[in-house]
Amino acid sequence: MRVPVALFIVCAVLGCGVPPAEETFSLAEEAQHKAESELGISAQIQDSLFMVAIGHYESLVADHPDHELAEPSLFRVAELHNNGTRRFQSAIDTYRRFLLQYPESPRAPVSLFMIGFLYNNELGDVESAGASYREFLERYPDHELAASASGELDNLGRSPEEIIARQTAMHQQGSTPAESGQPGP
Repeated sequence: MRVPVALFIVCAVLGCGVPPAEETFSLAEEAQHKAESELGISAQIQDSLFMVAIGHYESLVADHPDHELAEPSLFRVAELHNNGTRRFQSAIDTYRRFLLQYPESPRAPVSLFMIGFLYNNELGDVESAGASYREFLERYPDHELAASASGELDNLGRSPEEIIARQTAMHQQGSTPAESGQPGP
């Protein structure tokens, strides 16, 4: 009976099992840097390296949800799913989770914008993209990305060729889409 009690006391004092947030964040950053710097390796190995970084960031959020590093860690998870592993639905899901957990964060508007961007440009889901951009404009009308969200909304469902032709015509007329009377999607 003495060994389990002693083990319990040692774990209670030393915090067995859960490393400090700073240590986990450092491990995550190291893994992320390694994944980003190993450009000559196979895509599968690089993907695995990104997943290691994601795992560390996720552990930090789970183990230390109120720590100041939890918020940037969750945002990095979304970014790594987007830019690293290119798992776009996972990125969208993580950006949504970020919005729920950190609605007052300065990164919240970027998260909502990215949801619309990924739906439109990576998944081809124009309806969901439009809903996200409209929500962005409603919630953050004065944000620096508002003009981009409005532009994305105006061009939803159009091919790159159609967008270029439309912009060229408006430029020649010296007007914006709203001024030209050209309808949105």
